[in-house]
Formats: sequence, C-alpha cells, structure tokens
Amino acid sequence: MSEVATKVCRFCEKDVSGEARIKDKKGRYACQPCFERLKAKRAQTHQIPEPKANPYSAFAPDIDTDAISIETDAASAGVGQQPMRPCPSCKAMMGAADVFCVQCGTNVQTGGKLGKAKVKKAKPRRERPANLGATIGTVVSLLIAGSIGVGLFIGSRPDSAPAVAGISIAAFLFYAGVVGIMTLVDAFRQGGFVKMLLVWFVPFYVLFWMYGQAESAMLKLNFTLTLVLYVPYFMALARVSGMSP
Repeated sequence: MSEVATKVCRFCEKDVSGEARIKDKKGRYACQPCFERLKAKRAQTHQIPEPKANPYSAFAPDIDTDAISIETDAASAGVGQQPMRPCPSCKAMMGAADVFCVQCGTNVQTGGKLGKAKVKKAKPRRERPANLGATIGTVVSLLIAGSIGVGLFIGSRPDSAPAVAGISIAAFLFYAGVVGIMTLVDAFRQGGFVKMLLVWFVPFYVLFWMYGQAESAMLKLNFTLTLVLYVPYFMALARVSGMSP
C-alpha cells in the first residue's frame, strides 16, 4: 500500500513536498501555480492593480537584488564619461585629463593659479541728439545772415555813414562767395564735373539744381538767405555809389 502524501495542494491535490509551496494559517498547502491563479482571480474581483513584477525575481533568494540594481545603474551611468579626480587645491571634481580647475583656476601641473581679469564697467556715453549739428548750423547761418542784412539795411539809409554800407557790402560778398563755392563743390560731388559747369555757367540752372536735386538742407538754407540779402545789398550799393538821394 502506497504512503499517503502529507503535503498536498488543496486545489489541484498535487504532492508539494519537494516543491515551492504556500501554507495558510490553518495548515493547508497550495502549490505556487495555484496560489498565483488564486491571487490573480482575487485581484480582478476586487479591481486591485497587480504590483509590478520584480525583474530580479528569477534570481536566487540569497542574491541582493537592490545591490544588483545599484551596480547596474552605476555601470550604465559611467558609459562615455571620462574619469574624474579631485582638485588638489579646492577639492572640486575635475576631469582626469584636465590641466586647470574651473572652480579655483589652479594649474594641477605647476600649482599656480590663473589671475582674475578685472573688467571695468564702461561708463554710459551721453549720446548727442542726431539733429544737434544741424540745429547749431541753422542758428549760426541765421545769425550771420541777419547781421549782414541789418548792416546792409542801415548802410542803405541816407543818414548812415558810408563806412557802414561798405563793410556790410564786403561781408555780404564774402558770405555769398562762400555759399557759391559750397554750391559748386556739392554739385561736383553729386553730378561730377559736367554738373558743376552747368551750375556755374547756365543761367537759372543753379535754381533748378538747388531746389530740385541738391541734398544738403544747410546749403539750401544759406543759398536762400543769400538770395534774400540781395535786396538790401543793392540798396546799400546804390547808397554808396550815390544813386540814391
């Protein structure tokens, strides 16, 4: 007569004496496959998510799976990285092949340190307005032309001294000559030698060029002031030549 098994799975009635088994509080046994099926069925019934499987469950129980995980992560983290070493001065980690420490600037070969460059902060420059030069030029031109015009007007009066008219006329001729030279230079700069000759010799062409093609606003202003001053100029000239009573 065969010996009755003392350790039998209560679900499949399999002898589990020499296998992995589970024993409940009442002393009943269950084989590992039946226990797993029962646990899965209960998990589905109660809608309890199964815990994530341990990837190292296949290893023997005496193997420290946490140590395996740590060793694996450490090995993968070091792939492609150069070996490190501490700086002899500040103890900061630096590459084994590096010569200078980026933290303290120590040269590990000579022991010297890189000097820190002193950077001076540049003082903000006060920028002048873009039209300041044009404004100053306009004011100066108006003052010069106004002074000449006043002198010509006073010199054209019958009771004025002839010297006043003479000085005013000379000042006007000098001013008109400077404006004329500036006009010729600007015409040559914009249109070349031919344009300069047309402005110089062709009657009234200078008016067409000045107010139609010239680019300098300051030149146009002084040219216009010169034309206006021609009126008191001829009056003063008549006074000096004795044509006016």
